[in-house]
Amino acid sequence: HEKTTLTLKGEICVESNPLPVTSEESLLEFFQTPSFRNLLVSGGGERPVETLQITKHLLEDWKLRCDSLGACPPDENDLILSVVSRGIQFPGLSVQSVAAVGVKYVEKSTAEQHKSSDRADADSGDSPRYEFVLLSTQEEASGLAPMVWVYNKLTGADQKSSNSDAQSLSVVNYHVSDSKVIFRTEAFLTIGITFPKVLLRILPGDKSAIEERGAKSIKKTLQKDLAHSMMAYEKAYLDRI
Repeated sequence: HEKTTLTLKGEICVESNPLPVTSEESLLEFFQTPSFRNLLVSGGGERPVETLQITKHLLEDWKLRCDSLGACPPDENDLILSVVSRGIQFPGLSVQSVAAVGVKYVEKSTAEQHKSSDRADADSGDSPRYEFVLLSTQEEASGLAPMVWVYNKLTGADQKSSNSDAQSLSVVNYHVSDSKVIFRTEAFLTIGITFPKVLLRILPGDKSAIEERGAKSIKKTLQKDLAHSMMAYEKAYLDRI
């Protein structure tokens, strides 16, 4: 069967309000604290986060994904989190997922030496940063029965092998100016779904229209999730100073 691929992608940037800086040391300590870092990937602490054991296979897969995304390669000192993601809402369909996310803390000096992708380096100034790389997802669709059936057929969710591949990089850093700090998250997500071209007939619309609608759904979900996470992160920072 001739194959075709639907590509759904979204890119978003979210910033905190300008916040007071008491000292560079306390700011760095806050940024490096794992519990505060986890607010950024859990919808502001609303969803569970667990640490996964790093295997050789996961580490190699992480390195390959970093190559294609232009992110810093990981080592044994980095960690992988299991995160329940906010569901992406499509017309008549909601897709929930549990994601394995690689977390790399890039030191200030390393950030300057390692000029990775524009996405990872955009406006990072001289601050350290976190790079969150999506490694794998387990998805479950719910909603109108016909839409769930179509989704499962397209993605291979009803089979052992998946037809979908997601790539995502989120970069978090901060910028200090005039004794104020602004935290910033840039996130990129693309989902490619490959399936027999004949199945295009069962889709509600042509390929480009579906990709456009899918991109809007992804962007809307990212915006909502990142804004919520940043609000919680900002509150945690203000509570601490």
